[in-house]
Amino acid sequence: MDQTNVIKTPGEKPFSITEVRRIKTIQHRRKKQRPEVTKRIIELLDKQNEKGLKKYGTTIDQVSDQSYDWKLMAMEEMVDLIQYQQKEIMRLERLLNPV
Repeated sequence: MDQTNVIKTPGEKPFSITEVRRIKTIQHRRKKQRPEVTKRIIELLDKQNEKGLKKYGTTIDQVSDQSYDWKLMAMEEMVDLIQYQQKEIMRLERLLNPV
């Protein structure tokens, strides 16, 4: 084992960097402490999944790959996103620079 990739504490068996990372990942998962941004994204995903289930009666995983042109749908969603972002920019500009 290369000593540069080993963490050793007095009286304990040395751990490799990989083992330390794995242990920290397991500890992090046990605590389930996620960054707030991640929590909000997960909440949004859950809400969208529920919305889709109510609207279509199925999850996206259950939909046939041939049911939609997924690339086209993604592009259409991106176009919508650009519009939403531009609208938000305009709203913020009006707040910052009232006429």
